[in-house]
Amino acid sequence: MSVSVTAAFRRRVRSLASLMAVGAAMTACGESTTPLLEFVTLSVAPNRMPCVGVVPTTCLVVRRLPDSRDEYFYDTIGGFTFEPGYRQVIKVRVYRIPDPPADGSSLAYVLVRVLERRPEAVIE
Repeated sequence: MSVSVTAAFRRRVRSLASLMAVGAAMTACGESTTPLLEFVTLSVAPNRMPCVGVVPTTCLVVRRLPDSRDEYFYDTIGGFTFEPGYRQVIKVRVYRIPDPPADGSSLAYVLVRVLERRPEAVIE
């Protein structure tokens, strides 16, 4: 396969993964539609940090752009792959989940596009 065909294929796979994530969020809450709240730009730190949600785990550290401070991100982002050692700036769609489970988020996040990806030292 040529590079352009491979890149186009990867974009289609990511789009499909994003649609599947939204579909899973809608199915999980028993609703046929999930309202779009907003588009958000996030800066994802190059390392995960220990955090405690329902159980001890590791969280992404994100900054909501244009101006915010770093905070733990407990949710998942459909279609997004975290890469240690790389700061990634991403655009995501945020959907409201009607009637979320008691221990779950009321929001679903789906990757729209990676805007920037650059190597950065991992802080332990």
